Amino acid sequence: MSSNHPQRDMLQFHYLANAVLLAKAVLGVLILATGCSQKNSPTEISVPDSAKTPQVSQIPLRIWIVEPSANVELVRRQWQSVSEQPIELEVLSTASFLARPSCNCDIVVYPARLLGELVKRAWLTKVRNKPAEPSTAGESAVNVVPVAWLAQCRYGGDTWARPLGCSVPILLGDSRSGLSAQAAVKSWAELLKRTANENSQAAQSQPVQVAVDHDALVDRFLTIAGSLSQRNPKFGILFEMQTMRARIGEAEFIQAAETLRTMARASRGGVAATGSWNQTWAWLMDDGEKSLSIGLAGQTEKSTQPTNTIRVAIGPSSMNVLGSEEKSASNFGWNTGSGLIASLSESCRQSSRADQFVEWLATPATRNILSKAIVGIDPDAPVSGPDASDWQVASLKRRLANRVGLPMELRFPGAERYRAALGQQLARILERNAEIADGLKQVAAEWEKLTDELGRKQQRTQYEHSLGLL
Repeated sequence: MSSNHPQRDMLQFHYLANAVLLAKAVLGVLILATGCSQKNSPTEISVPDSAKTPQVSQIPLRIWIVEPSANVELVRRQWQSVSEQPIELEVLSTASFLARPSCNCDIVVYPARLLGELVKRAWLTKVRNKPAEPSTAGESAVNVVPVAWLAQCRYGGDTWARPLGCSVPILLGDSRSGLSAQAAVKSWAELLKRTANENSQAAQSQPVQVAVDHDALVDRFLTIAGSLSQRNPKFGILFEMQTMRARIGEAEFIQAAETLRTMARASRGGVAATGSWNQTWAWLMDDGEKSLSIGLAGQTEKSTQPTNTIRVAIGPSSMNVLGSEEKSASNFGWNTGSGLIASLSESCRQSSRADQFVEWLATPATRNILSKAIVGIDPDAPVSGPDASDWQVASLKRRLANRVGLPMELRFPGAERYRAALGQQLARILERNAEIADGLKQVAAEWEKLTDELGRKQQRTQYEHSLGLL
């Protein structure tokens, strides 16, 4: 039935249409406002946590561990307890690793001092998810990654690895020597006099009898030299920056070698200077004489013997002066690069799964377990009670590792060859009572020859990269 008022009907229709359009507009504004108030914008897609975890692949992750003593079965068992991703583990010595033509694996775990060599060879990829940087890392910081741990993973301004441990040797003394963390020592001569034994005089002309651990020997030498040097470690201690002239024959290094020889003569068979880290710990715990050596924190957890007779002899807060009137005690310490770090290889074919494994490897819980079986991995905290010596050692080591400007040499290309030349001459000095100045002069000559072989200009640039200057 048609309406008798067509104009009125048409007007009502227009009103109704406009009302519908207005309602749609209001509804659109409300939806937009609601969407903007959410945490994710409407254009973002929320990814569920399950989608962020890489799917398990049937292709094993290829993992190289450059530490001959590594217990690969422990690594395998621990990983399989949290993931079904298959892995293939291979253990290599440093020499056999560097002799390979390429890094044909997905993940490589290696001593931090090899980083410069591997970057130069283009064997690594840069870290995509960098470890969190501490805003402030004072000496008492506990819940942050120490600055030295992060620094050893950088090279040439880029981050290439995640840290698993940090090698900062510390000075240790047996409790029978009367040394303690509060002892104030003004020189190495005074320190050695305090721990001198009745047998020391008779041993003055006796050669070293313990098999020499060249890496531990070099690390101890560098630790002593660092405490004696007056140079700013930021610009290098072992070389003159501008010319790359080796400084290893200069006075502080001669004094460091003399100190090391005195330390060797005061210990059974020279173990305090030439023994491995484990041998030194065993001697410190078992020997019936006053004992002094430079040890590596972390080895206490690997020992089955009680450590309650060991006392930290010197700490950065207690050593007023060591070596000279101008030298600050806070400058004691040297990162020798023996701590392990983990990187993705340039040949990595499963980067997401490899990242997942490396992140797992670097967690405190994983390190606490693996540190007992792999030298170079440090636990998050010692396993003994709060009064045990390993807690004292770990506390001191953390304070040293949080020191800004901790020396960190050698770690540029060819570092192992430089270290080998130094270790051989130091062993000769201690084993044969050779002339110290002549021996270090020979080291300097070998270093100069090696620098020329690798390219002096190129090595200068690499040296700056290794020091964090470029």
